[in-house]
Amino acid sequence: MEKRLFLYAAGGLCLIALCGCATKRKINEIQMTNLSARVMPGAEKRLPDILPIDPDDSGGAIRVMGPDGRETLIMRAVRDDSTGEMVATDRISASVVTARFRNVAERRGTVELEFSIDVCDSLLDDSWQLRLQPLLFTAGDTTLLDRVLLTGSAFRRSQLRGYEQYDRFIRSIERDSSRFLDKAQLEIFLRRNLPEVFRFRDDTSFVSDEQFASAFGISESEALSHYTRNRIVKRIGKKNAARLEMWQRYVHNPIEKDGVRLDTVITPGNGFSYDYVQPLDVGRDQKKAVILLRSSIYDAGGKLCDVPEGQPVTFYISSLGSLVDTLLIPPGDPVYAGGIEAIRRHDYKSAIELLGRYSDYNTAVALLSAERNISALALLDSLDSTPATEYLKTILHSRRGEDREAVQCYINACTADRSYIHRGNLDPEVAVLIKRYNLNAED
Repeated sequence: MEKRLFLYAAGGLCLIALCGCATKRKINEIQMTNLSARVMPGAEKRLPDILPIDPDDSGGAIRVMGPDGRETLIMRAVRDDSTGEMVATDRISASVVTARFRNVAERRGTVELEFSIDVCDSLLDDSWQLRLQPLLFTAGDTTLLDRVLLTGSAFRRSQLRGYEQYDRFIRSIERDSSRFLDKAQLEIFLRRNLPEVFRFRDDTSFVSDEQFASAFGISESEALSHYTRNRIVKRIGKKNAARLEMWQRYVHNPIEKDGVRLDTVITPGNGFSYDYVQPLDVGRDQKKAVILLRSSIYDAGGKLCDVPEGQPVTFYISSLGSLVDTLLIPPGDPVYAGGIEAIRRHDYKSAIELLGRYSDYNTAVALLSAERNISALALLDSLDSTPATEYLKTILHSRRGEDREAVQCYINACTADRSYIHRGNLDPEVAVLIKRYNLNAED
């Protein structure tokens, strides 16, 4: 299910540069438009491919045992748009719900924040560049994510023209440097006035500067200095000193590479949409992350205006570490406590090493979190059945594409402890089953 968040561009605009009437009208129109950042579904597609349903299970249905001991047939289901009812089907079509948040699940210490940036056509112009800056807020920290630049074709041409002008300036320095020594005039002078010196031109023997000076009363360096173009030297010096000034004069809007996720030349007419995926390392007990989108419009002269930021997208982070049972911690056991702490900071390798000898429920959580699925399932099968162990087995069977077993374990867990009905929406391995089979319909 796709969720969407709208970032409004309403409000005052800070105009930085003077512009013509047509541009002013277009900027005024921006106040009535919006940028849209919608969260992408994404969670399901990160799971392993689900194995095919057993063909003996009545056309894609699965059979599970209900809490009353009776066998129940569960069909794949979707909501009928015309009636609002859930109907059985072998295929699920996507639906759209507007929202400002979504749940993401930590796996192996990371999450992927997935959202799409939608830009309406009124924010695009051939002579503009729209610079989109996503900001990530986590636990009091702010991170500037890589920008998305939407560049008009005329704006790109002005950028390239500025580089060409600056390049001509640099080449002029190189040409001046190549004429630093007037070799032709020096050779003519030596041939006419100092033929002995001129003969050194083709002499392959080594002659030191001291020998040269004692023979002719002038050093080689003095001769060269006399025939250098002092005026060119000064001009080169001035040009080198003016490099920064000339760069700023010609290149108003550099083509940027660092910190840019995408720089694309767009043609106004159809708007623009970009799917943005940002991995994030999850810290200890981190519960959420927030994405905010800021944007500015530039023309050839520089920054034209800021588009006011809209509402943020909030990602609520769930972790398998929250399934730890702290009541199992033996009093005064620092090794076990260290294993629990390792789970909370997502160091699952250390957690397995510390908890391995206990072979209990929390050990299974560590194995599950590290995606040691076979070992985790074997351990859980050896433990007494509880709502907690049944829920963990739901995740494991779902990962293995064993829908029937996964749904049975989920029903077992929720029948004994209804809190797992809510928890199931937070773990993608379980959420995909809930959606596929409409498991929480009566809630």
